[in-house]
Amino acid sequence: MPEELIIDSNDLASPEIKESVAQDRSLEDMARASRSIIRTPLLRSPYFYYTFAGLVGSVLAWSAVYLLLLPLPLDLPPQLERALSYICSAGLIGMTMGMSHGLIYRNLRTAVHCGAVGLLVAALPAFFMGGIGELFATLVVDLPNYLLQRGKWTTDRGIFLFLIMASDGFTWALIGLPMLMGTGIALRSKPLLYSAAASGMLGGFIGGAARAPILRFLPELIGGSEVIAGLIWFSLIGILVGLLYAMMEHGVREAWFILAKGPLRGKRFVFFKTPISVGSSSRCDLYLAGDAAIAPVHANLSQEGIFWLLRDEGAPNGTFVNGHRIQQCLLNHNDVVTMGETVLKFKLNKRTG
Repeated sequence: MPEELIIDSNDLASPEIKESVAQDRSLEDMARASRSIIRTPLLRSPYFYYTFAGLVGSVLAWSAVYLLLLPLPLDLPPQLERALSYICSAGLIGMTMGMSHGLIYRNLRTAVHCGAVGLLVAALPAFFMGGIGELFATLVVDLPNYLLQRGKWTTDRGIFLFLIMASDGFTWALIGLPMLMGTGIALRSKPLLYSAAASGMLGGFIGGAARAPILRFLPELIGGSEVIAGLIWFSLIGILVGLLYAMMEHGVREAWFILAKGPLRGKRFVFFKTPISVGSSSRCDLYLAGDAAIAPVHANLSQEGIFWLLRDEGAPNGTFVNGHRIQQCLLNHNDVVTMGETVLKFKLNKRTG
C-alpha cells in the first residue's frame, strides 16, 4: 500500500505553501482581468473630478468677488478692484484643481500639497498677467472708445463688442496660463505642466471672451441680476478649464494602471512622474488603501526609456506579474499586476508602446 501522506497545520503555514497559494490566486486574477472589459464609472473618471473641481473653484471665486470684495465700502480704483478679482479667481480655481489631483487618488496629503502650491502658483502671477491684459485692453478697447466719443472714428456696436470680447479673452488667457500649473510643479511633472498651460489658456480665452455678452445681455434675457450673470460666467470658466484639463491630461498620458479588482474597480492611476512608489502608506505616490496585504511601501515603478520597470520592495506578500512572483520586471501593455488582494492592469499609450 502507498505510504499515507499526512499534512499538518505547520505544513499549511509554511512559506512555500503560502507562495504557491498566492501564485495560484494571481493566475486566477490574471485570467479574469484579461477576459474582462474594465469600464471606468463616471464618478471615478478624471473628466468628472476635474470638471467638478473647476466648477467648485469658480463658485468660490464668484463668492469672493461678488459677495465679499465688491460689497466692501473701500472705494477702490477700478484697476485695483479688477486686479484683486483676478487674484481671487485664479487662486481659488488653481487651489481646487490642484486638490482634485490628490482626491482622485484618495490621497489627502497629496491633495493638500497640490492645492497649496496651486493656490500660490495661480494667484501670484495673476496680478501681473491681469496688468498686461489691462494694457492690451487700453489699446484695443479704450482708445477706440475715446475716438468714438470724440466722433473721430465710427463703427457699429457689433465690432466694438467684438473688440471687448477679444480683449477679455486675451486677458483671461494670460491669467489662465499659470492657473492650473500648480499640480505639475508640485509633482515635478512636465506633461502635467504642458497640459495645464494649454488648457488654462484655452479655457481662459473662451471663458473671458464670453464675459461681456453674458454680463451685458443675460440679465435682460433671464430677468436676473448681474450677480447671477456673474455666477453663470464664473461657472463657465471653471467648467471649461476643468474639462479641457481632463482632455489634455488624457492626450499626454503615456502609461497608467486600471484597478481591475478592488473597491475602486475601474479607477485609473496615470503615471506622470518617475519614480513612483506604490503601497498602503499615504506617503506613497500610488496610495492603495484598504488592503491589509499590501505593505506600506510595496513596490516601485520607474521609467527606463519608453518602458516602465516594476520593482518589488521586499513586501512580505510579494508582487506578481501575470501570475509570477517578481523581484523586478519590465511591464508590457495589458500585463496584470497583483499586490495583496489588489489587481491592476497595466496600460501603455500606443504612441509610446
